[in-house]
Amino acid sequence: MTPPPPPPDAVQLGAYFALIEASSLLKHAVEQQLRDAGDLSYVQFQLLATLGDSPTGSRRMTDLADGV
Repeated sequence: MTPPPPPPDAVQLGAYFALIEASSLLKHAVEQQLRDAGDLSYVQFQLLATLGDSPTGSRRMTDLADGV
């Protein structure tokens, strides 16, 4: 059995929290832009993007539901 990894140090924790904060700010900005430009929610955009990426332009409902 392999030993557990060491706990993160202060620098690693700082980097992790900075990444989480940047990700949150980016998601909020994208959601705002989607609302302003097309009155779309993020989930609606995800569904449309998934359908757009499909070669036939369609997907099974369960596949779409699994993606959100």
